[in-house]
Amino acid sequence: INEDGLELEENIEIFYDSEGFAVTSDPEFLFRMGKLCAETGRFLEEGLLCLDDFLNIVNFNNVEETESVQRLKAKSLYYVGLIFFKIKDEEMCEKYFNLIWTDLFELKEFEMHKEVEDILGTIYSHKVITLNPNYFYPELYEHDCLNITASFV
Repeated sequence: INEDGLELEENIEIFYDSEGFAVTSDPEFLFRMGKLCAETGRFLEEGLLCLDDFLNIVNFNNVEETESVQRLKAKSLYYVGLIFFKIKDEEMCEKYFNLIWTDLFELKEFEMHKEVEDILGTIYSHKVITLNPNYFYPELYEHDCLNITASFV
């Protein structure tokens, strides 16, 4: 939007043609942009890039590991996992959420911890578990005439 309040189509095209890297190294800005993208579900790829840049700045600038820094790192990993969940990459979401699940509880981020539990429960419910009753009671199924499997969804 320019000064007159008109949308400029060429600016939109320029934005989409960018190579996808952050144009700032301000960690607070990068964190807030990543959080905003994760919470709104818009510009998710850019949100991942912002959060990745945030984590790189924090990790490689020898920032002192205070509780507030640990909290920001855990929250940023939470938002990364949330973005993966929103783009339906449950494997990556599970990976990130498993990294921070206990940290969120220890940092007293109970609301995020509960949300991680709920999302992980959803992911685990999508996985199909097939049980072979022969495994548990082989003496009852000596004659392989009962081929029973149970799926939990």
